[in-house]
Amino acid sequence: MKKSLTVAAGLALVFSLSLNGYLYYLVQQSPEVIYLEAPPSEKAAEPVLPSSIYVYVSGQVAKPGVYVLPSGSRAFFALEMAGGALPEANLTVVNLARPLLDGEQLNIFSVEETAAAAVGGTEIAPVGTAPSAIVDTRVNINTATQGELETLPGIGPVKAAAIITYRTSNGPFRRPEDIMKVSGIADKTYEGLKDFIRVN
Repeated sequence: MKKSLTVAAGLALVFSLSLNGYLYYLVQQSPEVIYLEAPPSEKAAEPVLPSSIYVYVSGQVAKPGVYVLPSGSRAFFALEMAGGALPEANLTVVNLARPLLDGEQLNIFSVEETAAAAVGGTEIAPVGTAPSAIVDTRVNINTATQGELETLPGIGPVKAAAIITYRTSNGPFRRPEDIMKVSGIADKTYEGLKDFIRVN
């Protein structure tokens, strides 16, 4: 009986060792699992705004010059830095509340300059997102359409068509007074429209 128990115990030990060996073999044959860390997410680079800007303040101001202002400064601040506007300045054509850009010019026109521009067929454009500028509203007789030419004083459909025919056949007008070479446009007509036309 004692011998039978010894044999049984031996068989159990052999079976246990065989089972452990087989399990170890299976573990060794399993594919290796590799854990990878996800790369850190990259945030989109945010634009770096300059901490200061350079603005040239000119025209009817007490101290014209180039001024260094904090980024995001508005036109009224640049005007204050330049000592303020002179009495003859026309501030109605300047948007003093607009933000300034680096490297731009803020020009303050005088009342006389804006009045002269209006008489000459031009106008001072209110400042929006760009420096003050004089906009020429005269009609370019070298590029104007039939309809645009008909807006000129003394020019109707017939004369407008004659202007287009002339420049097509002879090339662009070199001077405003060359328009008198067009049939039907004499000195009197030219005097009435000379302040409203240009050639470039």
